[in-house]
Amino acid sequence: MRPVRLWPALPQNHPLNKLVLSASSCVEQSTQWSACSRSCGAGVSTRVSNQNPACKLQMETRLCKVRPCSRAAQPASSKRVWGRQGRCEASYTSPGPIRLVHQGCYSTRAHPLRYCGQCTDSRCCTPYHTTTAEVTFSCPTGRLLQRAVMMIHSCVCHSSCPYAPFRNPALWGYRP
Repeated sequence: MRPVRLWPALPQNHPLNKLVLSASSCVEQSTQWSACSRSCGAGVSTRVSNQNPACKLQMETRLCKVRPCSRAAQPASSKRVWGRQGRCEASYTSPGPIRLVHQGCYSTRAHPLRYCGQCTDSRCCTPYHTTTAEVTFSCPTGRLLQRAVMMIHSCVCHSSCPYAPFRNPALWGYRP
C-alpha cells in the first residue's frame, strides 16, 4: 500500500490521517477522470476509486474549468501555437493568480490557472495532462470547505468532443 493520506480532504497532520492501517490486501483501483461536464465555466469531473480508508469503490468528484465562457477572457488567436502529434498548445494561463469561487465561497489563496483555448479547425481543445489539487474555500459564514480541483497542465486538439449534452449520466442532476 502506498503512503497516502487516509482522508485527503483533511490536513496531513490531522489525527485521522495518522492512523495506521493493519496490513491490508486492498488493491487500489481508479478509473480515469471523466471530461469536465462543461466546455466553459465551472463544471465537475468524476471517477470511481477505492482509494479511501474502507477500500470501497466510490464516486469521487473534482471541480473543473476548461476555459472561461467569456470570449474577452480568452487570448487572441495570434497567440495560438500548434505542437506535434495533434497537441494543441493553445492553452493559456490566467493573467495572474485567481481566487476560485465555489457556491459563494472563495479559495483561501489565489491560484495561477491554465485554460484550454479553441482549436482553429473543427476539432475540440480539451485538457490532456491534469492533476488534482485540494483547495480550501472560505465561505461568508466563516465555514471552510475543502474540494478537489482539476489543474490543467496541457491541452490537446482531437475529433472526439466530450461536450455533447447529457453525455455523462452520473452527472444528471448533480450539483457539487
